[in-house]
Amino acid sequence: MRCLTTARYTMDAELLHWTGIQDGTTTDVSSGHWETYQDPITGEIRNKWIPAPADDPATPDVETTVKTFPCIARGIVDGGIRAMSNTEVFGSDYENIEVIKMWTPASVRITKNDRVTNIRAKKGGDVIWVDEEYTGATDRPTVFNVMGVTPLFDGPFNRHVENYIILEKVDGANA
Repeated sequence: MRCLTTARYTMDAELLHWTGIQDGTTTDVSSGHWETYQDPITGEIRNKWIPAPADDPATPDVETTVKTFPCIARGIVDGGIRAMSNTEVFGSDYENIEVIKMWTPASVRITKNDRVTNIRAKKGGDVIWVDEEYTGATDRPTVFNVMGVTPLFDGPFNRHVENYIILEKVDGANA
C-alpha cells in the first residue's frame, strides 16, 4: 500500500522554512535570513527572505531551500466566474490573487510561517507555476505563502496520512 500512496505525489516542491524571529529583528541561517518589516501602507508586519550576500536574489536556488518534498498541487478552478485561484481586482489598488491547493505526505511538516516555491513535475522537472510578470529572468518559480495546513486522516484506522495545504502567491514586492 505504501507504493500506491507514494505514487500519488507526482510533483516536488521546495520549502523555505522560517525559523522564527529572535530579538525582534532577524534570525540568520546558513544561506540567508528572514527580516521583519512593517508595510508602510497597511501597517501589516511581514517577513522577507534575504539571501546571503553571495546569492543573486533574482535566481533563487537550493542554497535558500531548507527541504525538497513530494507533493501534488492543483489550481483552484471551480467556483464560477470569480474563481478563487486567479482573481484580479481593479480599483484604487490592483490585486492579483492566485491560490492553489496542495497535498503532501503526513511526514512533511509545513507551518503557516513557511513558504513554498519551485513546484515542479518529478518527471522532466518542468516548473509548473512561473512568475510571468517578473522582469529580468525567465522561468522564475512562483513563491507561495502558506495560508493553512489541514491534516487528513484515513477512515477506519484514524491515522494521519496526508496534509491538505492552501497556498497563496506572494505579491511581487515580498517574493
